[in-house]
Amino acid sequence: EPNFKIKFYPAIYAKEKGSLLPVGDITRCVPDGEADIAILEEPEHLNWFHPGRRWNNKFQYVVGIVHTNYLDYVSREEGGNIKKNMVRSINSLVCRAYCDKVIKLSGAVQHLPKSEICNVHGVSPKFLEAPAKKALASQAASLSQAAAAKKQPKGSGSGFSKGVYFMGKALWAKGYSELLDLLAVHKKSRGKNILLDVFGSG
Repeated sequence: EPNFKIKFYPAIYAKEKGSLLPVGDITRCVPDGEADIAILEEPEHLNWFHPGRRWNNKFQYVVGIVHTNYLDYVSREEGGNIKKNMVRSINSLVCRAYCDKVIKLSGAVQHLPKSEICNVHGVSPKFLEAPAKKALASQAASLSQAAAAKKQPKGSGSGFSKGVYFMGKALWAKGYSELLDLLAVHKKSRGKNILLDVFGSG
């Protein structure tokens, strides 16, 4: 039987940063008697304006999980290079000060002290069962298609018969600029556009 509590800490929305920022010492949300291990999601973001106790003074062990490439975000703003260098230094400082270990979900985020890359986002096995069954059922068909493809001249046909699906936030900072650049390169080299449907508002 799961046994956990959900608590909310006070925060404000900083419009100029497009972010929620904690207000006050949020280490106080956890009673001292329950402070064993802390897993901080986005430890750099959480501690940009942290005025309270050091996390690793209150908790026995602190792990930070880093998701976001904030350096890329700020580099797109006015004065981006200066902001990028400042944010890089602040992120390193707060992660070194407050975390015993830092886990980066990918190498796209900046180097941080005490860090390693490891995808710790779990995917429920139920989401993987159906594709696994489908893959096994169509294995024979795939092998015969591969044999047929070897007989075709190189460069003929399409690499993807059913297109590509990407799910992410509809934000420019999530790679839309780069996507448009790649689409322009494709059109220049192939002479035609790729059909693209975008859903959502970010």
